[in-house]
Amino acid sequence: MKNRVVIITCYIGSFPEWITLWIQSCGYNGDFDFVMYTDQSVNCDLPNNLKIISTTLADLKNKFSKVLGFECKLDNAYKLCDYKVLYGLAFQDVVSNYDFWGHCDVDLIFGHLAHFIDDNILDNFDRIFEVGHLSLYRNNDVNNNLYKEPFGMYGYHTVFLNRDCMGFDEHTGITRIYRTKGIPVYNKVICADIDPHYRMFVCMDEDTVDGEVVVSNNKHQIFGIENGQAYRYYISELNGMVERQEVSYIHFMRKHPTNAESCLTSKKYCITYKEFVPFSEDVNEKFILNHDYAVDGIEKNIEYIMEFVRNGLRAMNNGKFMLRLKLRVGRIRSISAFDSINSTR
Repeated sequence: MKNRVVIITCYIGSFPEWITLWIQSCGYNGDFDFVMYTDQSVNCDLPNNLKIISTTLADLKNKFSKVLGFECKLDNAYKLCDYKVLYGLAFQDVVSNYDFWGHCDVDLIFGHLAHFIDDNILDNFDRIFEVGHLSLYRNNDVNNNLYKEPFGMYGYHTVFLNRDCMGFDEHTGITRIYRTKGIPVYNKVICADIDPHYRMFVCMDEDTVDGEVVVSNNKHQIFGIENGQAYRYYISELNGMVERQEVSYIHFMRKHPTNAESCLTSKKYCITYKEFVPFSEDVNEKFILNHDYAVDGIEKNIEYIMEFVRNGLRAMNNGKFMLRLKLRVGRIRSISAFDSINSTR
């Protein structure tokens, strides 16, 4: 590609078990560069397009505060989500030579991104995607400073002076700003964004309002990697045959699969809510049925409720439960003085 793209992630705290698979998936994407800021040591070989930069939460807070011009709140790693929109300014030393910068998460495995993001798309849109787990921004002063515009659900002063994560990297913040300003955004859903409420991997299509949804669902399906490319494998309801659909990446939020080490030397593996499963032969009907954890009817509704409760209990343990509850009812506390400033800007 003629457009140069760098994708940044900030990760503080212990790595998930699958971090080496995430690193491998970066390496399969030679058209993109990746940078990770972290306080952890990486104990594996790094691909040439991935750079690790040692940092701390305090260091990141200082960087963001310098950009903002006031001391921001950054007391926990989850709050880093809100600060993704500042990467273009906070990491100028990294992004200055790139046409686009972006942010991503590590609860995903990349497929072959260049099959879905090409120069034609990059030449015609200022933002690529509308989600926190992967978004790209044209690297210029307009895009890098859009977070200041008063069109989010909360003004940026409110967001960055609040200890809670407020989803400013997605729908409550920067997405609303882009839509209000009428800036061109490429928001086609081409990833497998897995619903966290089911054991079975089911794609969500809620991450866009008017974008074309390309990735669909079937009753029996699994997701996996083959030679650096990500796929949805499914049993077709039309002909009963096993088919596959390529996706840009597989995002498995709030899933905790184990057994990642078994896939480090495998070119093919699938990802379930329970584990990573290496395979060598072509995916067949038996393999899908053994790993899809599919349920129907009332059992599916019960599973949804139980997984919601389990996720809630996990969130209570790490301090996220009240945040999610507040986001649901739209009652995140605000800092009224700064809200007044933002409303008159």
